[in-house]
This record gives sequence, C-alpha cells and structure tokens, in this order.
Amino acid sequence: YTNINLRPSSNLFLVENNYIDTAFASQHIIRLGAELKLDPFKIRAGYNFQSDPFKKTPLLTNAFHNISLGGGFKLVIGRNKKHERYLVFDLTYLMTITSGQINANDYATIPRFAVLKTGMHNFIGTVGFQF
Repeated sequence: YTNINLRPSSNLFLVENNYIDTAFASQHIIRLGAELKLDPFKIRAGYNFQSDPFKKTPLLTNAFHNISLGGGFKLVIGRNKKHERYLVFDLTYLMTITSGQINANDYATIPRFAVLKTGMHNFIGTVGFQF
C-alpha cells in the first residue's frame, strides 16, 4: 500500500496522496495450501496470514492481523476418458480470525486498550455440471 498514488500527478490529489503516505505501511501475506487427489475425491486445506496495512499510531498501538484456515472436500462423479460430462459436489469450511488492540481513550493519563478479536465461520457448498 505504500506505493499507491492517485493520478493525475498534479496537486489535485495532494491531500489524498499525503494521507496514503502517512497512514499505510507495507503488508505481508503468507499463503500455504495443499490438495490430495484420491479419484474421485479431492481433499484440500489451506492457511492464510495477512499483516496490518496501517502504520502504528497512538490510536492503533498493536497491529491488526487476519488469519484464515480452511478445508474442503470435492467429489467428481461421471468423469472418464471417453466422456467429458461430469457432476461436481464441493463443500468448503473457512474460519477467519481478526485480532488487534486499539487505544480506547486518547486523553486518559493511563491509556486503556480494547482488545478486538472477531471470528467468522463459513460453510460454502457448490454443485457444478460440466457438459
């Protein structure tokens, strides 16, 4: 995010570009995944980590980050060498956790922090037909 600039390069977007330069930092994304093929089944799992894109400020004292874990199962019915028509059933589970810490009161002599942690659980099902 640190290299984002709005164009044209004239002073039309000077305020916005200055805000981007002061608010954003480099972000790191790590993704790992694997799939095991056991025809007609496929089993997969994955991990995703995203660091905070914002610079550390008195309000945002601890970096926020996202962690996602997922797994899936796919079943392919009717696929063979002679016929390219087949039916696919896919079921995926995805868990995403976001956590961080934010200053709850800028004006207190002893700062108080709110620890934020959210979790999301998704089940995603897909049915497809190749013809």
